[in-house]
Amino acid sequence: MATILIVTDFPNLEYQKDSGTPTLQYFVDAIGKELSTFVITPCRAPRKMDWLRYTRSVLRDTYPGVDLVYGAGCTSTYIAAKLGRRMNIPSIGRLYGTYLYPYLHNPLQLSIKFEETLAFKAKCTTYVITNDGTKGDVVATHFGIKSSHFWINGVDTPKRLPINTGTPIIVSLARLDGWKRVDRIIRAFNKCLYLDAKLYIIGDGPERDALMKLASFNLNKKIFFMGQLPRVQADLMLNTADIFISTNDYSNVSNSLLQAMSLGKCCITLDTGDTWKFVRHDDTGLLAESEKDLPHMIQMAVDNPGLRTKLGINAMCFAATHFESWEKRIQREVNLVKEMIV
Repeated sequence: MATILIVTDFPNLEYQKDSGTPTLQYFVDAIGKELSTFVITPCRAPRKMDWLRYTRSVLRDTYPGVDLVYGAGCTSTYIAAKLGRRMNIPSIGRLYGTYLYPYLHNPLQLSIKFEETLAFKAKCTTYVITNDGTKGDVVATHFGIKSSHFWINGVDTPKRLPINTGTPIIVSLARLDGWKRVDRIIRAFNKCLYLDAKLYIIGDGPERDALMKLASFNLNKKIFFMGQLPRVQADLMLNTADIFISTNDYSNVSNSLLQAMSLGKCCITLDTGDTWKFVRHDDTGLLAESEKDLPHMIQMAVDNPGLRTKLGINAMCFAATHFESWEKRIQREVNLVKEMIV
């Protein structure tokens, strides 16, 4: 049986930094059923000062009998390329979106974001880059990557629950990091003084205390912080919501947005990155050109159940045409690995 070596930046096989994406765990589970799998993962997420130490600790060892090395994350993509060349075997760089697009012509910023820059310069045999609206295909072309696969993440297909007939529920589902900009959602919600709705913020992270302070006069009245929920519970809350809202800096094409669209939710998003390719204003959702538009859009969506229904149906139709299940999405990646080993 062929053997694949998976090197990952993420402890416990989780992409914890940004979104808790299940992609890596799904891939490990699926590839393990068809190939012998060996995984190297740090005991904790490497900080910037640990980057070189972690890289050296993996590169100093030998891995006999390995047929392909798969690097999940920026640091591990660099490691995978190095190991692949050393052992004369193919390598895959697996990148979950990118922050680099705005800085492609800014050498200083590229040097500051050196882990990600080195990942794109690493020259893996091929790359798999998540199409999350952050223009990873453009970044790959900029760095001269000749072989890459630019794929959207999959979606789960749970049974849709009955429509909520009480107070409209708005859900934000994101890690509380600075670039996720959940503060925009709270500010916009606070400006809707006579809004008959409840906002549930699902997720945790370094911005939690600041966000709770920002929401203080509405806290536990109309705004509720749910913390980091098990995925099943988070999906259930998203399923019961009337409106999904996301206002990230780089892009809003997150797993949560894809899932909300597939469930037929009215989605309100900010026009950043390639979000417009998924959320078309007044068609598959409400797309704000700037955060100044958000209060009006929230009020409009809450006050017009007919509009919510129309946008939700259109979003669900778009998802049915453009998205695939996690099972099919992961199998494509498994097939790629098997093709490269043969």
